[in-house]
Amino acid sequence: MKRLPLLAVVLLAGCKEDRPYPPDAQGKQLLMPAATPVALVVEPPPPPPVVVDSPAPAVDLAALERTRRMVVARDDSPPDAVSMMVYEEHVPGTKRGAIAMVPLAGGPFSPGSPDSEARRDRDEGPRPEIALGPFWISQFEITTGDYRIFTTEAAAADPRMPATGMSQDEASAFCEWLTSRTGHFYRLPTEAEWEFACRAGTTTAYAFGDNPSDLDDHAWTPANAGGTVHRTGTQRANPAGIHDMHGNVAEWCLDAYHPATYASWPSGAVDPWLPGDGKMPHVIRGGSFQSQGPHDLRSAARTSSSRPSPAIGFRIVRPLAIPSLEEMQQCWHSR
Repeated sequence: MKRLPLLAVVLLAGCKEDRPYPPDAQGKQLLMPAATPVALVVEPPPPPPVVVDSPAPAVDLAALERTRRMVVARDDSPPDAVSMMVYEEHVPGTKRGAIAMVPLAGGPFSPGSPDSEARRDRDEGPRPEIALGPFWISQFEITTGDYRIFTTEAAAADPRMPATGMSQDEASAFCEWLTSRTGHFYRLPTEAEWEFACRAGTTTAYAFGDNPSDLDDHAWTPANAGGTVHRTGTQRANPAGIHDMHGNVAEWCLDAYHPATYASWPSGAVDPWLPGDGKMPHVIRGGSFQSQGPHDLRSAARTSSSRPSPAIGFRIVRPLAIPSLEEMQQCWHSR
């Protein structure tokens, strides 16, 4: 199978508004194979609002090249997914705690939800058959203690609280900075990687089953969080040993949001994702203590945002394969 190129084709269509973080813009972009355009039929959307483009920040290509050379030189990756192990990433020159990284072997995957799933949304289908490469994902949401090394704006007193209030660009900037300090390539998870990690091999509405009444043992939700965020890792982990994939704070993903994303992925696509264009909101996953209800915390639930929120944080991914310079740039600087 061929890796889907990281290119996008503009399509005029509406974006789903998230709850409770409504996007301030609507975008029109789909990921397509470069050589074989895919015809996509969607219902006519309402006219989009007029959006004034802001200039994209300049990218220091020389610094990017230096970072990639360091990643290649530092490469200590195992030869295959079977040899991947849990490890802790320490930031050199700091005394902060380490970021625990959990390995996932990847493989065939169909994101989204079946038609029979209660309270599913239309943007959770159709369910494409794709493939994901091996990757590590952080066991916990990035904490204030982790983020404070990067910026002094993370002011929460408790270093185990999830870092929140950053934009998707700022979360990606953390990944670029962490890469430059450690020599391991880090980025935000793609939407497909996020759901793969959340499900951890399960096919139910939640990683623990279909019954939302069991959420209290696995997630911080509007029903049990008391209107506030909680320390990471204080609820039960999913079958892969990853905490807080449901609830606590929602999490930024690499992808821009489009309601017909899954329809644009051809069968067999490898590691597909949808780059942004500066107009589209970005995907957030997992739901939070501010979500409207249990249905927003399902493994397949898709929402989006264009702005920071005290209920949005992030976690990080390290793919087993080192990406090209172009891919690094797109992962960190796609708007």
